[in-house]
Amino acid sequence: MSDTGYQALDAEQAVLGSMLIDAACIAPTAARLRDKDFALALNQGIYRTLVDMDLAGMPVDGMTAAAELIRRQVAEEAAIRSYLVQLMDVTPTSANVAEYAQIVQDCARRRGLRDALRAAVQDLDAHLPQEDVAAALEAVLSDAGARASGDLLTPAQQVDRFFARRERIDGGAVPYVRTGLRQLDKLLGGGMMDEGLYFLAGRPGMGKTALGLSIAEYVAANVGPVAMISMEMSDAQLTARRLAALGKLDSSVVLTEALTDDEYRRAAEAARVIGKTPLYVTAGRAYTPERVASIVRGRKGCRLVVVPLRYGAGVKGKVVEAIYNGSVIVTTSIGAEGIPQAERVMKVADEPEAFAEQVVSLYGDLKACGAMAMETQKYIRDYFSVDAAWDVIKDDFTKE
Repeated sequence: MSDTGYQALDAEQAVLGSMLIDAACIAPTAARLRDKDFALALNQGIYRTLVDMDLAGMPVDGMTAAAELIRRQVAEEAAIRSYLVQLMDVTPTSANVAEYAQIVQDCARRRGLRDALRAAVQDLDAHLPQEDVAAALEAVLSDAGARASGDLLTPAQQVDRFFARRERIDGGAVPYVRTGLRQLDKLLGGGMMDEGLYFLAGRPGMGKTALGLSIAEYVAANVGPVAMISMEMSDAQLTARRLAALGKLDSSVVLTEALTDDEYRRAAEAARVIGKTPLYVTAGRAYTPERVASIVRGRKGCRLVVVPLRYGAGVKGKVVEAIYNGSVIVTTSIGAEGIPQAERVMKVADEPEAFAEQVVSLYGDLKACGAMAMETQKYIRDYFSVDAAWDVIKDDFTKE
């Protein structure tokens, strides 16, 4: 590691050299490192190329890597060939690749923390809201901590975690949360699975907020604390709805009209229940994803992103964002509209039965989910990266 601790070029070269002399190193290394973990831009390009070649089933050695790097124009041909020879010369064995990768990752985390702290100071100097600065900084710290603990579980860890889960279930723990709506719980197989992500969607005026509040109220009263992040309704509107539902009142009357003595009595009784129910709501402001994560201190536990759009036009930004974040997606042709080669990174179905079948089958196939998640990163580089944008611009200006 260098004196500053922010880069270790020797370790970067050792990782790349190990991958060149022993292709079996590529998959486990790719599970640990990202291309941006390398401080040197040339090393980033070489690492990205070697990982892509391995994913595509291409043989990886000094000659094949040189040919692919030259094709991708990562650097000048002479420089590439000379540098690859140097990488293999300085790496006599691949036996210590895991240790080299750990050094590279440690330096990358330090650089990320340093850059985040610098950005936070600049944002504070620019008088940005303190809570937004803190949320952005916390997101970086959370990512660094998650990566430090490792993203992948060993086979032994997987087995241990599974049987620990089974012991909790056998001891009476329930692996899902009931919504309080019997028919919905039946459709969900008992309730909402823990660590699951569920989307409640519908046209305006269909009662999405009412249903969401009903579920949140039941879970908070019978299971445990619930956070409801609202970006359209104020806390007064949400509280009025809760009071109205519990007190059998009209929510618009509770919010804006004079109440009769009987209505006040019922509202007061409902308020006593609300005061004892651990359901926390926000004030209807716009929140960044980082701020939401900061509020709920959540962990990502989503296996699928389900986007059952029936109406709309053009590229859906949230779908692209889901791809960017490595999510496994099931959507309709409307949701996939304008996304090139969408079938590479999502399942598309329009009929209700076919759509439901795709969700169920993909949710139960961890291998397919993993393969699709890995493909998302190559897909983003191909179609939605800065380099891809420049390629499109270049084509536009070079067409005759």
